[in-house]
This record gives sequence, structure tokens and C-alpha cells, in this order.
Amino acid sequence: MKRVHFIVRMLSLGVIACVLILAIYLPVLAFQNEPKEFRGIRWGSSAASEKDLIHYNKYDYSDIYRRSNDKMQIGDVAGIKNINYFFFKDKLYKVTINFLNGKDGFKNWNQLADVFDNLYGKPWREKNDSGTLYSSNPVDMAISWRGNSTNIDMRYLMWSPSRHAEYPDGCDRDSDGSTATVFCVAYLYKPVATELTQYKKEQMRLKAIKERAQYQKNEQEKQKIQKEKTVRAKSDL
Repeated sequence: MKRVHFIVRMLSLGVIACVLILAIYLPVLAFQNEPKEFRGIRWGSSAASEKDLIHYNKYDYSDIYRRSNDKMQIGDVAGIKNINYFFFKDKLYKVTINFLNGKDGFKNWNQLADVFDNLYGKPWREKNDSGTLYSSNPVDMAISWRGNSTNIDMRYLMWSPSRHAEYPDGCDRDSDGSTATVFCVAYLYKPVATELTQYKKEQMRLKAIKERAQYQKNEQEKQKIQKEKTVRAKSDL
């Protein structure tokens, strides 16, 4: 009996140790005030339920809407160029806020970072690469929050248009000919975004099957034509 109690105790201590290790080394997927909506529109809700949404474009299996009365300001931070609402199968899953990058670009970035820090707390990750405009490394600043269901990413990029740079999907790229910039905030609702990712994978799989079937059909047609040519050639000899 003592041996059984000892084994149970050791197992319990092992479980507690594992929980503590996970708590220390795994990132906590939560942040304060994690949004369940954006400006009154709940994540996963239908575009048809919002009368002020205007269809703007289609992109990557998504319908993009804009609002006729959106406020182009967050707190005291002005300079918003547009706000895009992304719906997949009529469910809101992403919002991108694109800012103008004029003379107040850096100022607006710093002010917005302070607003979000106060609202959402300590970020999951921060990046502040001053870079050099015409080098291989662009000016690249990023702040990210990771929640149970919602991710938030702030991004500021500035680089030479002659070079390539990666930036968040759905964000606008502006260029004046000598400088390319991205100043964007992206909200992502993970449950619907995961549906979209799975749907895209399935579409790619079906496309590959279709292309393979078409290739086989073309090869069979080529072989048939070649066989007919061979038969005609033999008849001429």
C-alpha cells in the first residue's frame, strides 16, 4: 500500500512540475481587453446585419467592406486612410486599419503604440528595426498581441521600392516613387481565419487533382494523335 501511495505521489508531483514548466516556457495566449468585436460588429457576424457596410472589393475568397460613417481616428491619433472589413462566407474575421504616412507618420506610430499599450497591456512581441532605407534591411517596426481568439498586429515598414519587403496580408502599400511604406493595424479573428485557411488548402487540393486529370487527358490525346500519324505513315509506305 505504501508503494502505491508513493507512486501516486510521484505522479502527482510530475504533473505539477509539467504544468509549471509549461506556464514558464509557453507564451500565454491572452491579453487584457481582448476584443470580441470591432466598433460594434462582433467577430463572426454577417455583413447583412450591418446597414452601413458598403461592399468594396473581393480578395482571396473574402468580401471586403467599408463603412459609410467610420471614424477616421483612434483616440487622439488621426491620419487613418481607410478601414477594411474582411468577411469569409459572410463572417467577419479580419479588420485592417491603414494610416497615411505623411510627415506625422512616426509621431502617429508612437502615439498609437501608447494607446494600444494602455488598452491591451504588454505585447506578445515587439520589433524595432530602424534599418536603412536603401539597404537590404528596411525600417521595420512591429508590435503584436496574441489572444485566445483574436490577434492584433501593428506594423510600420519603410523601404526602397526597388527592393522586396514582406508585410501583413490586407495592408495597403503606398509609394511616392522613391519610398514605399506600410502603416497598418490588423485584427484577426482566429476561428473564422482557420476556416479560411482550411478552405484554401482544400481548393488547392481540388485544383491539383483537376490539373493532374487535365494533364493525363492531354497526354492521352497526344498519344492518340501520334498513333494516328504512325498508322497513316505506314499506309504510305
